[in-house]
This record gives sequence, structure tokens and C-alpha cells, in this order.
Amino acid sequence: MKPNQQRIVAATSQSPGMKTPPKTMDGRNLYSINEARERLGGISRNTIYELLGSGRLASVQIGRRRFVSRDALDAFVVNATTTQAPSRRAARPDRLNFATMRLPTSGPERTR
Repeated sequence: MKPNQQRIVAATSQSPGMKTPPKTMDGRNLYSINEARERLGGISRNTIYELLGSGRLASVQIGRRRFVSRDALDAFVVNATTTQAPSRRAARPDRLNFATMRLPTSGPERTR
């Protein structure tokens, strides 16, 4: 190992008593809103802001930016996990029946 490499290794190694947060696969603990959306399966922008606004998903604000922690994402997934099957209505929404659909009329009806 070259002297420069030894210095870099020594500078990045942790002392035995120092606690560090566990590393994730990508080594990060905070994610931007868009990254959090992707980690939650690509949910919509509106959905993640509804989750943040309702308090169901915790976030961290640093300056003017908002981040979601890895722990908050994990906790949300654990709390949202269910073994109950989705309702039939949620799984297959009703199709529109155009034959029985009433269209709104605008203005007075004309008679001849």
C-alpha cells in the first residue's frame, strides 16, 4: 500500500468507541422527496406530500430542503404492511356504463 493510501485509510477508519449509523446499500441515511418516492415504489408526488402532511411519513427539514430518513421509510413500510387482501372495488374499479350515464344539459331545452 502506498503512503497516501495509508493516510486515507487511517483518516477514514473509526475509533473503537465511536458509534456510527448503520450503512445502507447506498450508504445514505437521508433521501430527497423524489428519491423517497422512488424507494416507495414510485408513488406520486401528491401521495408523498399527503403522507408527509398527515404525519404518516416523518421528515427532516434542513434549511429550506426537506428529506426523508431511511428509518422513516422503513417504519412507514412496516406500519403500512398488511396481510389483508385488497377489496374487490380497489382491485378492479367499476367500469363506466355509458348507456345509463346521464349527460348534463346546458341551457333551456328546445322544443319544436
